Amino acid sequence: MSMQEKEISLEGDNNPLRGIRIVVTRPLNQSLGFCSDLTGLGSQVIQMPTVKICGLEDHEHLDKVVGDARQFDWVIFTSGNAVRYFAESAKRQGVSFGGDGDRTKVCCVGEETARISKSFGFDVASIPTIHTGKGIVELFESQGDLDGKSFLIPSSSEATATVSEGLRNLGGSVNVVPAYETVPVLEVPDHILADVRTGVDLLTFTSPSTVKSFHQLVRGEVTAPVAVIGPVTAAEAEKLGYEIAVHPKEYSMSDLLEAIVRYFLNNGKG
Repeated sequence: MSMQEKEISLEGDNNPLRGIRIVVTRPLNQSLGFCSDLTGLGSQVIQMPTVKICGLEDHEHLDKVVGDARQFDWVIFTSGNAVRYFAESAKRQGVSFGGDGDRTKVCCVGEETARISKSFGFDVASIPTIHTGKGIVELFESQGDLDGKSFLIPSSSEATATVSEGLRNLGGSVNVVPAYETVPVLEVPDHILADVRTGVDLLTFTSPSTVKSFHQLVRGEVTAPVAVIGPVTAAEAEKLGYEIAVHPKEYSMSDLLEAIVRYFLNNGKG
């Protein structure tokens, strides 16, 4: 969803981010729309991807588990990347599920992940009110004892165990299968690093891995207010000494964009 579709008030200014230098650390192929919206609002965008999302070199195990996905009560997607790589595997296996009457239902961590899930033909049965891993656990906790219920969670090979451990503690049977890898970018062109080091107004982080990789690439020498998605990302940024300036309540790129605009409309005071 673009800024135009969000229909937020720009207080008569069509370029509320005019001259604002914003660093975008998300993978390039996943940040084009966000960067375009920022540029359209007047920002000077510095694209500095700090991580790469890669499929597994060996996806035999993933394919085997996805081929058996209809045996699970629930498939839980905690990110759009999990959906994409799961969908690729499902296509290889000729697997479809999540429709009316299917035993296997789909739960997505938030609205953006749900939108991506639906775009691949997976109907979404549940979205937690709080769009986090903890929110997913609380959603199923509200349904009572999970004894006998089975869950499949495709995830990054580096994912935290918040959801899997929470569901197991509630009695669920959980299978976590790596579906992709988040790989840190080890080198950035000198001109981009030089541009960032000349001074920026805002850093944007969408995952803990983008924070850690950025910090390593700049050797901790670049400080600026940061905009983050989600509490785990915020915690990682704070741990490394960054000041959280923008932290939207909803965890989508459109909500992040809206919160950034509101922050600078308020003269960078939140």
